[in-house]
Amino acid sequence: MSAPVFLDLDGPILDVSPRYHALYSELAAEAGLEVWDRATYWDAKRHRVSEADIYRRCGAGDARADRLAERRRELIETRSFLKLDRPWPWAPAALERMAAQRTLVLVTQRNHEDLVAWQLERYDLRDFFVAVVVGRGDDTREAKRGLLEARGYGVGDDAVFVGDTEVDVCSGKALGAYTVAVRSGIRADEFLLGCEPDELVDDLAAVAELLSEAYVRR
Repeated sequence: MSAPVFLDLDGPILDVSPRYHALYSELAAEAGLEVWDRATYWDAKRHRVSEADIYRRCGAGDARADRLAERRRELIETRSFLKLDRPWPWAPAALERMAAQRTLVLVTQRNHEDLVAWQLERYDLRDFFVAVVVGRGDDTREAKRGLLEARGYGVGDDAVFVGDTEVDVCSGKALGAYTVAVRSGIRADEFLLGCEPDELVDDLAAVAELLSEAYVRR
């Protein structure tokens, strides 16, 4: 088996911004708050503004903002909103190219494994991965390390960890993998660079190019 590439789902593979913004907009409108456009909302998310703080900035008091954020947590992984996710246009071709070179393992922090499976089948993505690891892990930046270790995954010198958050980069580094952060997800460059990834690239197509040119082989 070739050395694994561990991949996050939300951000590198799926554009989740329509789902996040649709739910935020619905709750804000129902509460009679100002509703930000998608670009403004997503920029706030990329700069680590919490959902509760976004509602506060839109006019909610503290208690109401907290209630809206809790309601958002209850709904964000329901099928009616998950159907708004879309694979990035370049993602299927990039995954096909990567799967021809490496063993791909999906590692995602979600609450419902069955809904991850539903999305992968919906978008014809499941066959790219030899395994799918789903779970919340702990609350640290190395949460995905725990998820993988609990399932018996070892990480050799040639492994690569790809993601769009601090958790992805820090988990990969803790596992001893080569870490590649992508800009296509929920974190701005400054937060990703603060974790010191081995590479910072635009998207999954650039990751596939890195692998094909053997830049990350030790």
